Amino acid sequence: MNQEAKKDNIEENEIKERELFYTIYVFIKFLWKNKLFIGMTSLIFALFFFYLKFKDDKEYTSVLTFIVNEDESSKLGSTSAMAMLGRFGLGGGGKFNLDKILEISHSRKIAEEALFNKIRLRGKEDFFANFLIDMYDLVDEMTQVKDFKFTHHDVSKFNGRENEMLQIVYGIMAKDKGIYNSSYDEDSGIMTMKITTKNDTISAELNKIIFEVLSDYYIKNSIEKDLKIYKKLKYKVDSIYVSMNGRVRTIASEEDHILGSWQQSTKANVAIKSRDNTFSNIIFSEALKNLEMTSFSLQTKTPFIQTIDLPITPIKPNSRGVVKSTIIGLFIGFGLSLILLYILNQVLKYKSEF
Repeated sequence: MNQEAKKDNIEENEIKERELFYTIYVFIKFLWKNKLFIGMTSLIFALFFFYLKFKDDKEYTSVLTFIVNEDESSKLGSTSAMAMLGRFGLGGGGKFNLDKILEISHSRKIAEEALFNKIRLRGKEDFFANFLIDMYDLVDEMTQVKDFKFTHHDVSKFNGRENEMLQIVYGIMAKDKGIYNSSYDEDSGIMTMKITTKNDTISAELNKIIFEVLSDYYIKNSIEKDLKIYKKLKYKVDSIYVSMNGRVRTIASEEDHILGSWQQSTKANVAIKSRDNTFSNIIFSEALKNLEMTSFSLQTKTPFIQTIDLPITPIKPNSRGVVKSTIIGLFIGFGLSLILLYILNQVLKYKSEF
């Protein structure tokens, strides 16, 4: 019984294989019979997709890499030094947040400062923003404005139209599908900034400007609190120093007077001022030590942003995917030709039955 079942299964599999080979044979025969139509349709679509991709403007991507180095404030050394800094709200810095830097780099504030720097291109000096407006025909998005140009860089004084255009220009830099994007390697901490435009000089120079603006802004905000403390301490130290110098001059003057008159009251004044000056020296020494600690902490906590590779021109144009687009067109044309032939075959079959 089992042998008969196995025999039936073998025969059934052989039948299925023969049917499969026959179906393939019929399909190949069908393709060969209609090869001219299929080939022409596929070729037309391939050429059409090739043309669409080829007529697109060339794009150039500039790449800038940099790294943020930080010396931990805990490396200052002794516990007493850390305790001293703690009194002023210093010390205890942590790892710089690379995600924070990336978010700041995509902020409108950074974009505004970068876009309203000027660059000379083809003998014309203008804002980056105006070059991008011309490059991407952004004026078309403002139907009521023709030949729009930014004439100044003071964003706080922009009118409604200028603010509208600023938002449009900033929009093409958005990190999702914009001309600017950034990322970092979690292992090495190396950060990468990319700008893609239709001009290699614009791509390279705008990337450098964004890095400079980002670097200055991040460093300034990272040390802003400590810098204020340092300035206050320095002011106090300078004040004490001036006061001490004044006391020294007064003591010298009164001692000269003593040499001439030997008055007891004058001697008492000299003694009191000498004592005050001694106290001032102690206070000055302590204040100077605090100032040095603060200065050291400030230097330690200041981010050191170091470029690795800066973009240089000329930049090779990006691969526009012409081959890939042509192949896609070829397959679309092939598939569409089969669908059309199937529909035509069904229509002719339907007509022949009536």
